[in-house]
Amino acid sequence: FVPSPDAHVELSGGGPAGLALDEANRRLYVLTRFDNEVKVVDLDAFAEVARHRLDSAEPAHVVAGRPFL
Repeated sequence: FVPSPDAHVELSGGGPAGLALDEANRRLYVLTRFDNEVKVVDLDAFAEVARHRLDSAEPAHVVAGRPFL
């Protein structure tokens, strides 16, 4: 395996922290911690097709500081 920028999927938000593969439906679900969302990636189109915000009890200043950790 040789990583290549051509094989990367650009995701909004940033800070990917977890993956779940739905192989039957060709979808990849990615938890992004900087914006506390789950991104849905279409593996055939190789692109983000949806995003779902998760509820959080954290104050806004904590969420805003995540990219700096």
